[in-house]
Amino acid sequence: SREVGLYAVISEAFRAPTANEMTALGPVPSGAYLKPVRAKSAEIGGKVEPAEGLSLKAAAFRTDVLDEIYFDPTAGAFGQNVNVPKTRRLGVEWGLKAARGIWGGYLNHAFTRATFESRVTLSGAPFPAQQQVEPGDNLPMSPRHRFAAGLAAKPGKGWTLSMNGGCAGRQRLVGDEANE
Repeated sequence: SREVGLYAVISEAFRAPTANEMTALGPVPSGAYLKPVRAKSAEIGGKVEPAEGLSLKAAAFRTDVLDEIYFDPTAGAFGQNVNVPKTRRLGVEWGLKAARGIWGGYLNHAFTRATFESRVTLSGAPFPAQQQVEPGDNLPMSPRHRFAAGLAAKPGKGWTLSMNGGCAGRQRLVGDEANE
């Protein structure tokens, strides 16, 4: 209906390594034979519009990735792309949107847990150290929380004045895949 909507999605994806991924940081092949990336995803969500100009949406998702191509920055002379056997993204998202008259606004939040799901040895700092990544370790550069908010006014036809902001929570940096 117009006021309530539900959905469920199950999907699979396949992606062959690109030429850039196979050569890492230059024209010389990295020596790594990369496998294609495969992913399986499931998502369920919905929206509700309890009143005109007010809507709430929410979704939960899970994506399992096999042979994810991951850049190991200190491997070899210039870094090297490697396949990580298993990773996972698991999370929930929600959003609230409201509009009345010339005013409108939104608030969104996403919680994502992005983890390695297999044991893998990667390079670590200081070079040439190694780090042992265990299942459950967080993927770098994947904040657990992301927030976004905005406010807009439409003072006349064809005009919109808006202010938007966003922030991301703490996250591991590349080079700390073992979460030390």
